[in-house]
Amino acid sequence: MNLCYVSMFYDIGRKNWKFFNRTFETYLEHFTPFLDLFSSESDNKYEMVVLIDDRYVERLRNEIILKKSRIRLFSINQSFMKQNFYAWNLLDKERDIMNSEHYKKLTAHRSHCPETYIPEYTLINHCKIDAVSFVLNNASNATYFVWVDFGYFQNKDSIPQKLLDVNKLDKDKINYMLLNYIKSCHGDIVNNIINPYELIGGGFFFGSKMRMIEYQQLYHSILNKFQKIELADDDQHIALICYFTQQNLFKLHYTNGKWTSALVDFQLD
Repeated sequence: MNLCYVSMFYDIGRKNWKFFNRTFETYLEHFTPFLDLFSSESDNKYEMVVLIDDRYVERLRNEIILKKSRIRLFSINQSFMKQNFYAWNLLDKERDIMNSEHYKKLTAHRSHCPETYIPEYTLINHCKIDAVSFVLNNASNATYFVWVDFGYFQNKDSIPQKLLDVNKLDKDKINYMLLNYIKSCHGDIVNNIINPYELIGGGFFFGSKMRMIEYQQLYHSILNKFQKIELADDDQHIALICYFTQQNLFKLHYTNGKWTSALVDFQLD
């Protein structure tokens, strides 16, 4: 197996949010057209593994059966998350940070944003690299791995017609999409909390097994750094500081502000 796609859905109650709410049905409606690329007739050098909340695993399994997709599912729950995802065990600390008066004051102008008051939201995003790590250690012998958000396909234009061409990516780096150009001031963690720039898109990242393992270690160290200084933020800003910390690990592809262009831009010709 050459390339393994990894995605995950765990229900953190988003359907009940006041802002940016979304149901599982909406996620599923947007995600299922992508499954067509993994039919039983597709290139066997590609596979997909989805970590799916055990409350919804049968519904996704039915979609896979209907589409004759070569996609494997892993049922996950709270216990699984704690056992396999380092970041999920930081939930209490993340909640304490978000509830602190210092942090609330710092992010008062962004108080409607989920990354400032819903610790389950930030940590489920910080678990992306842990999900990839779980798959490469337990579910796939692929050489390369690509993370794709379960909610990536809100825009139909983001659904590719073909699978990824790994030769269009840097196979020796962690590849991310860059929405806008990075400046030196973006390495300031506190400034990024106050003024959140749209820079690295977190819905997609690609790399070899070796680089993913290396990235997981770096990501955990930066996440710990954020929590140590009593700050919480989303995965895109953690990835940004990872980039400033170890730039030679990353390849950033400029998209001119397009959030979900990667799977189309780098698909097979």
